[in-house]
Amino acid sequence: MSNYDSIVFDLDGTLWDASASCAAGWNAALEKERITDRVVSADDIRTVSGLPFNECVSSLFGSLPSGDLIKLGEMIEVHEKDTVKNSGGELYEGVLYGLEMLANRYRLFLVSNCQSWYLQEFWKHSETSQFFVDQDCHGDSGNPKAQMIAGMVERHELSQAVYIGDTVGDKRSSQEAGVTFGHASYGFGSVEAADMSFASFSEIVARFRGESAA
Repeated sequence: MSNYDSIVFDLDGTLWDASASCAAGWNAALEKERITDRVVSADDIRTVSGLPFNECVSSLFGSLPSGDLIKLGEMIEVHEKDTVKNSGGELYEGVLYGLEMLANRYRLFLVSNCQSWYLQEFWKHSETSQFFVDQDCHGDSGNPKAQMIAGMVERHELSQAVYIGDTVGDKRSSQEAGVTFGHASYGFGSVEAADMSFASFSEIVARFRGESAA
């Protein structure tokens, strides 16, 4: 058993991977816009995961004129909604059972830079919303991740929270919010000198339940 009173989770690269569905939506938008010299892969999506949506588009297509970039971003979101709605993502092994186990001992929260609709699709496909006390995403609040984490801590009077995510940006946001950072190293990003690191979701569950990982 740990000394923490709550666990705040990132979404993509931590709880599930919807990169294939997202890439399909992006490519449908490229086809619609007759951009034939680019194909977006699931790995491309993983490289920008964790950024707000507009920054994801700018990162992969920043060479386009600003007007074309805005139009493409709007088209991408339309098609990405369709593909994620239809196909969802894949929960990492052990997430569904693990969240239930953790929710028996801790208050669980979710903070992500995703769009509002994306978070709602995650709840529908994963059927995990019952394990979480509260959530925030960039699409709802418009706030940077550090501010969302800090707001969650303040709103729920959390005295010892840990944020678990998979990218350097997650580590930076945790530090700015003044909470411990746990690196989901099975996810999309490499992070040096994390407060703690987990090679699987089962390791997260074992760490916070005071058990040995299977």
